[in-house]
Amino acid sequence: MLDFMRRNADKIIWIIVIAFVLSLGILSFNRPSRSGGAERQSAQDAGALATVDGQPIDLRFFARLYNAGLRSYAEPGQRDMLDPKVGAYVGYLALTQTIDASKKLDYARRLKIRVSGREIEQQIKALMNAYQLSDRDALEKLLAANGLTYKAFRAEIRQELLLNKLEENILRSVTVTEQDVQNQYKQVRARHILIAFQRPGLEDRTDKERIKLAGDLAANVYDQLRGGADFAELAREYSNDTGSAARGGDLGFFGVNAMVPEFEQVAFSLEPGQLSKPFQTQYGYHIVQVEEVDQQEVPLDVDEKELQKTLLSRKQSAALQQLNRRLQSEYETKILYPEFQAYEHKINGELDKALSLYRALCAQNPQSPLPYIFTAEIYELLGQNTEALAEYEKALLVQKLNPASKTPYVHFYLANYYAGQKQNSKAVSELQLAEAAVSDNLNTLERIKDKYTELAALNDAQKIDLKIQALERARAAASATQNSEVEFVD
Repeated sequence: MLDFMRRNADKIIWIIVIAFVLSLGILSFNRPSRSGGAERQSAQDAGALATVDGQPIDLRFFARLYNAGLRSYAEPGQRDMLDPKVGAYVGYLALTQTIDASKKLDYARRLKIRVSGREIEQQIKALMNAYQLSDRDALEKLLAANGLTYKAFRAEIRQELLLNKLEENILRSVTVTEQDVQNQYKQVRARHILIAFQRPGLEDRTDKERIKLAGDLAANVYDQLRGGADFAELAREYSNDTGSAARGGDLGFFGVNAMVPEFEQVAFSLEPGQLSKPFQTQYGYHIVQVEEVDQQEVPLDVDEKELQKTLLSRKQSAALQQLNRRLQSEYETKILYPEFQAYEHKINGELDKALSLYRALCAQNPQSPLPYIFTAEIYELLGQNTEALAEYEKALLVQKLNPASKTPYVHFYLANYYAGQKQNSKAVSELQLAEAAVSDNLNTLERIKDKYTELAALNDAQKIDLKIQALERARAAASATQNSEVEFVD
């Protein structure tokens, strides 16, 4: 069926198919109330995961991305056996993608990008052809089997088309000039001042606030430079690029692809002695002053058409990145769901904040061992191994008191902990307990086997390999007996 769809459905249909087929109801998040005439509840009270400029993100959009992500890691019927760390990663990724889509959808509306009813109908018709659905009744049955109404389905298509049109508009606006070609054989020597978004003292500020503060400071520095201040002195005082700041902002000579595209574009557009206005990259605001330019001739044997294709692709990628940074500066995002707040603190290196939230989640969910796994992970990252072990032991106790909460991953990650402490016999014992808690989850069994091998427990690795082979044969035999019809529901 997948091969059939690849041959018969275009890119946007693929997005829609993935979106609605994978929208199965496995989430327990409550959707915000939208009762007519009543005032909207606060975003947090309404069950929102996050807000963009105070508006709750679309939980259906999040759910479909989350489910699509889970399908990459979890086998049908085995979602309860999903590694909680993988689940957290998939959930956080789906959240950030939903936030990104929320910004882009609003921005598309601001640009007055429209999707017509005819365009929606064309996509529905293409999808029906891809699924070989004879009429609307057949489509509605398929949608109902996946928990979607026809009206909701149309809304999903409209969103996808809006996002696609916004991207197409950005890509169409990009062109390759003769100067772009010349720049491939050009080097410049420049100084710069970086006013970074992430600076000491701004840890508790939102992204939008940090961007504004950086922009205000960059504007102040720029005014000083225009007033005759020495560039090198201001670089030493203000620049957050510590490597070049000590040299008065001097970057030396550099050519194409040495800097991020936005920086390169500005630096290569300046004449010697010319000063740029403050501009953004993903790192912060920059001010650049070019000191020397070395322009070489374009070699006669260069295929300029191929070069232009490469440059177009590079500039289009840079344009999309620039859009993302603009949206980050114009929209204020707040994550409200504690698990995702904790995860974001962890990946940002704010371990004390993550630890505080995970400990609170342990207190709020005393019947679940999972928060203890995350708390133990933070303690390990902090190098507090005694505290980490205590959290794993708490997780084991919770499982003992609540057998329904049992998961192999408490034992699996405790085995990782013991392996890190060079206590291999204890690590193997925990892996054996993890293996005993797994029924037919091939992904989990493969990971346990790899860990056995890493610990040189070769007999255990061989035994579990036999179990994996038997399961694979059973799966293959069951698959062979199934008919060719596509199953849309697990």
